Amino acid sequence: MFDPAPVHALPVEGEDAVCPIRRVFFVGRNHAAQVYCMGGATIPLPPETKQLPL
Repeated sequence: MFDPAPVHALPVEGEDAVCPIRRVFFVGRNHAAQVYCMGGATIPLPPETKQLPL
């Protein structure tokens, strides 16, 4: 009935494979500056979001 949604993927470094992606989170290095610009207000992350190792 419907055309399938396009699959977005990124190449895997060092391989010929690709990894499908659904969500992309951007983490900036200037988080403290952004919080200051927003007047100290922060937006909490969704509960299913996990802390990524750096």
